[in-house]
Amino acid sequence: MKKSYFLLAVSAVLALFTGSCSKSGYSTTDETNGIVNTTKLWSGYSTGYLMGDTILTPGSASVPYARYYYHIITDSSISVQKINDLQIKIMNMPLNYASTNTATHLVLFDSTISGSAPSKLDYYSNTGSMTYEYHWVGTYNAASGHYYQTDIYMHTN
Repeated sequence: MKKSYFLLAVSAVLALFTGSCSKSGYSTTDETNGIVNTTKLWSGYSTGYLMGDTILTPGSASVPYARYYYHIITDSSISVQKINDLQIKIMNMPLNYASTNTATHLVLFDSTISGSAPSKLDYYSNTGSMTYEYHWVGTYNAASGHYYQTDIYMHTN
Protein backbone atom coordinates (compact mmCIF):
# COMPACT_ATOMS: atom_id res chain seq x y z
CA MET A 1 0.00 0.00 0.00
CA LYS A 2 2.86 2.37 0.81
CA LYS A 3 4.31 1.71 -2.62
CA SER A 4 1.04 2.74 -4.32
CA TYR A 5 0.91 6.01 -2.31
CA PHE A 6 4.48 6.71 -3.36
CA LEU A 7 3.66 6.05 -7.02
CA LEU A 8 0.55 8.18 -6.72
CA ALA A 9 2.56 11.06 -5.20
CA VAL A 10 5.26 10.81 -7.88
CA SER A 11 2.58 10.73 -10.60
CA ALA A 12 0.91 13.82 -9.14
CA VAL A 13 4.21 15.73 -9.05
CA LEU A 14 4.97 14.72 -12.64
CA ALA A 15 1.48 15.76 -13.74
CA LEU A 16 1.88 19.16 -12.07
CA PHE A 17 5.33 19.65 -13.59
CA THR A 18 4.16 18.64 -17.06
CA GLY A 19 1.09 20.88 -16.79
CA SER A 20 3.13 23.88 -15.74
CA CYS A 21 5.50 23.41 -18.69
CA SER A 22 2.78 23.17 -21.33
CA LYS A 23 2.06 26.17 -23.52
CA SER A 24 -1.70 25.89 -23.34
CA GLY A 25 -1.98 29.26 -21.56
CA TYR A 26 0.65 30.94 -23.75
CA SER A 27 -0.52 34.11 -25.46
CA THR A 28 0.39 34.49 -29.12
CA THR A 29 -0.61 38.16 -29.19
CA ASP A 30 1.30 40.10 -31.83
CA GLU A 31 2.20 43.34 -30.07
CA THR A 32 3.10 44.99 -33.39
CA ASN A 33 -0.55 44.96 -34.60
CA GLY A 34 -1.73 48.50 -35.33
CA ILE A 35 1.82 49.84 -35.55
CA VAL A 36 3.11 48.56 -38.88
CA ASN A 37 1.68 49.25 -42.32
CA THR A 38 -0.18 52.36 -41.22
CA THR A 39 0.13 55.88 -42.58
CA LYS A 40 0.24 58.47 -39.84
CA LEU A 41 1.20 62.12 -39.69
CA TRP A 42 4.24 62.47 -37.45
CA SER A 43 5.10 65.81 -35.88
CA GLY A 44 7.71 66.95 -33.42
CA TYR A 45 11.25 68.24 -33.50
CA SER A 46 14.88 67.23 -33.80
CA THR A 47 17.69 68.94 -31.94
CA GLY A 48 21.37 68.46 -31.18
CA TYR A 49 24.87 69.30 -32.35
CA LEU A 50 26.29 68.42 -35.75
CA MET A 51 29.49 69.14 -37.61
CA GLY A 52 29.13 72.72 -38.71
CA ASP A 53 31.41 75.47 -39.85
CA THR A 54 35.07 75.64 -39.07
CA ILE A 55 36.71 78.22 -36.88
CA LEU A 56 40.09 79.76 -37.48
CA THR A 57 42.58 79.47 -34.67
CA PRO A 58 45.22 82.16 -33.99
CA GLY A 59 47.63 80.08 -36.09
CA SER A 60 45.10 80.32 -38.97
CA ALA A 61 44.38 76.59 -38.88
CA SER A 62 40.75 75.62 -39.32
CA VAL A 63 39.04 73.48 -36.69
CA PRO A 64 35.67 71.77 -37.28
CA TYR A 65 33.10 73.15 -34.90
CA ALA A 66 29.99 71.45 -33.50
CA ARG A 67 27.01 73.72 -33.97
CA TYR A 68 23.55 73.54 -32.46
CA TYR A 69 20.54 72.80 -34.66
CA TYR A 70 16.78 72.59 -34.22
CA HIS A 71 14.34 71.29 -36.85
CA ILE A 72 10.57 71.01 -36.76
CA ILE A 73 9.28 67.70 -38.11
CA THR A 74 5.99 67.24 -39.94
CA ASP A 75 6.09 64.10 -42.03
CA SER A 76 3.68 61.39 -43.14
CA SER A 77 6.27 59.26 -44.95
CA ILE A 78 7.84 57.89 -41.74
CA SER A 79 6.71 54.33 -41.31
CA VAL A 80 7.25 51.54 -38.82
CA GLN A 81 8.44 48.25 -40.27
CA LYS A 82 8.19 44.86 -38.65
CA ILE A 83 11.51 42.99 -38.42
CA ASN A 84 10.29 39.85 -36.66
CA ASP A 85 7.63 38.84 -34.15
CA LEU A 86 8.68 41.27 -31.41
CA GLN A 87 11.03 43.71 -33.13
CA ILE A 88 10.22 46.79 -35.21
CA LYS A 89 12.24 49.44 -37.03
CA ILE A 90 11.55 53.16 -37.36
CA MET A 91 13.90 55.53 -39.17
CA ASN A 92 16.43 52.66 -39.46
CA MET A 93 16.46 52.20 -35.68
CA PRO A 94 15.58 48.67 -34.51
CA LEU A 95 13.49 48.57 -31.36
CA ASN A 96 12.69 45.51 -29.26
CA TYR A 97 9.36 44.77 -27.61
CA ALA A 98 9.66 45.66 -23.91
CA SER A 99 6.25 45.49 -22.25
CA THR A 100 2.48 45.84 -22.46
CA ASN A 101 0.40 47.62 -19.84
CA THR A 102 -3.16 46.40 -20.27
CA ALA A 103 -4.54 49.03 -17.87
CA THR A 104 -3.21 52.02 -19.83
CA HIS A 105 -3.18 50.22 -23.22
CA LEU A 106 0.51 51.11 -23.64
CA VAL A 107 2.85 48.91 -25.66
CA LEU A 108 6.52 49.87 -25.22
CA PHE A 109 9.36 49.15 -27.64
CA ASP A 110 12.88 50.30 -26.75
CA SER A 111 16.55 49.97 -27.50
CA THR A 112 19.72 51.09 -25.83
CA ILE A 113 22.54 52.60 -27.85
CA SER A 114 25.84 52.40 -26.03
CA GLY A 115 26.65 55.76 -24.47
CA SER A 116 23.24 57.25 -25.23
CA ALA A 117 19.89 57.48 -23.53
CA PRO A 118 17.46 54.71 -24.57
CA SER A 119 15.41 55.26 -27.70
CA LYS A 120 11.78 54.18 -27.40
CA LEU A 121 8.44 54.00 -29.13
CA ASP A 122 5.23 54.10 -27.09
CA TYR A 123 2.12 52.77 -28.82
CA TYR A 124 -1.26 53.55 -27.25
CA SER A 125 -3.42 50.73 -28.60
CA ASN A 126 -6.73 52.27 -27.48
CA THR A 127 -6.19 55.43 -29.58
CA GLY A 128 -3.74 54.13 -32.21
CA SER A 129 -1.32 56.97 -31.47
CA MET A 130 2.44 56.70 -30.99
CA THR A 131 5.29 58.71 -29.51
CA TYR A 132 8.91 58.17 -30.51
CA GLU A 133 12.12 59.32 -28.84
CA TYR A 134 15.50 58.83 -30.48
CA HIS A 135 18.81 59.65 -28.81
CA TRP A 136 22.32 59.36 -30.19
CA VAL A 137 25.61 60.71 -28.82
CA GLY A 138 28.76 60.67 -30.95
CA THR A 139 32.29 61.94 -30.54
CA TYR A 140 33.34 64.92 -28.47
CA ASN A 141 34.19 68.20 -30.22
CA ALA A 142 36.81 70.00 -28.15
CA ALA A 143 36.46 73.29 -30.06
CA SER A 144 32.85 73.76 -29.02
CA GLY A 145 32.91 71.64 -25.87
CA HIS A 146 29.95 69.56 -27.10
CA TYR A 147 29.38 66.02 -28.26
CA TYR A 148 27.93 65.49 -31.71
CA GLN A 149 24.43 64.32 -30.86
CA THR A 150 20.88 64.01 -32.10
CA ASP A 151 17.64 63.93 -30.11
CA ILE A 152 14.33 63.42 -31.88
CA TYR A 153 10.89 63.72 -30.25
CA MET A 154 7.88 62.87 -32.42
CA HIS A 155 4.24 61.88 -32.00
CA THR A 156 1.23 60.97 -34.08
CA ASN A 157 -2.33 62.12 -33.59
